[in-house]
Amino acid sequence: MADVSHYAVSIALEIGIECSLTLYNCDSRRPTLAPFNGHEGKIMLISVEEANYRLQADRAVLIDVREVKEWDAGHIQGAQHLALSEFDSDGMDAEASYMLICLSGGRSGKAMIKLHEAGFEAVNVEGGMLAWAAAGLPMRRDDGEAPVVLKP
Repeated sequence: MADVSHYAVSIALEIGIECSLTLYNCDSRRPTLAPFNGHEGKIMLISVEEANYRLQADRAVLIDVREVKEWDAGHIQGAQHLALSEFDSDGMDAEASYMLICLSGGRSGKAMIKLHEAGFEAVNVEGGMLAWAAAGLPMRRDDGEAPVVLKP
C-alpha cells in the first residue's frame, strides 16, 4: 500500500494540488483514506483491475482523456474519448460515476479534479494505460491493427 500512496502523492504534486488520498482496494471495493498535509481535497484512485470490473459491470463510465493520436493507437473497449485539451463536463450525466484514464495518471487526475469541482463523482485509474497494458487487460484499435500504448 505504501507504493500506491507514494504514487498517488506524486500525481497530486505533479498536477499542483494539496490533497488527501482515497485509495480503492480491488479486493474489498472500499476506499481507504490517508491524509495528505491535512488539506480538504481528495485524489481518489482505483486499480486497473477495479476499473475493468466496474466497466464490465456497467457500474461506471470510463473516460480516456489522452489525445486523439494516443487513443487511435490503442484504447479500452467501452471507454469514451474526451481529450483533456477539450475536456468539458457540459452534457455529462450528473448521476453517473466516472473513471478517468490517461497514459500514467497525470492528465486524468486533472480531469478528475475538474469533475469534482463541477459536483461529479469521479476516480482516477492508477497507473493509467501503462498499468492497464502491463496487467494484460483487453485493449482494441479501431483499424484492426494490434493495439499499443503510445507515449506522446
